[in-house]
Amino acid sequence: MWKKIQDENFEGGKFAQFELTVGNELEGKFMGEKEIPKKEGGKFSIFIVENEAGEEVSLIKHTVLINKLKGVKIGDKVKITYTGVPEGKSWKNYEVDVWEEDDSEEVVQ
Repeated sequence: MWKKIQDENFEGGKFAQFELTVGNELEGKFMGEKEIPKKEGGKFSIFIVENEAGEEVSLIKHTVLINKLKGVKIGDKVKITYTGVPEGKSWKNYEVDVWEEDDSEEVVQ
């Protein structure tokens, strides 16, 4: 079940945010990144994934996530799983999978 968390710090609208709970998954269409103006000034950069319900879900642009999404194109179907903070580290880790169509033909004997 997706839990929608609202953030009032963004001018220009509200986004459902990806909850950073170990094992939480987000599947949907990768929509790229957006810069959102903050009420107190400045900007906040996020990635956007459109989930199966058509909601735009935001993910904070952590370095690990930036690196893992480098080869992902806008429109690609992705599954992003939050795997937590590795023991002894301070950074957040994710697994990123991209959907690929199976073009192989099944051999029938």
